[in-house]
Amino acid sequence: MDVSANGKYLVSCGKDQSVAIFDLPRRELIYSFRNIDKEAINSVVISQDCKYVVVGTNSGHVKVLWLETKQKVHTFSKIHEG
Repeated sequence: MDVSANGKYLVSCGKDQSVAIFDLPRRELIYSFRNIDKEAINSVVISQDCKYVVVGTNSGHVKVLWLETKQKVHTFSKIHEG
């Protein structure tokens, strides 16, 4: 779970392969990424400029999601072992 630098967004992740983005002042869900490459997600952070969400998976991949297009834009493969 992470809160954006400007305090406007909250991002969270779940074992159900999803990432949720909330508007904190409005207290509502903005968007939910589901089944991101069918991998369980265990960590999530939002960029300082609020344009990207970066997630870490149980298999060791790191994925970059672009909020403007609501698309995955890059996958770093197996950065960490073990």
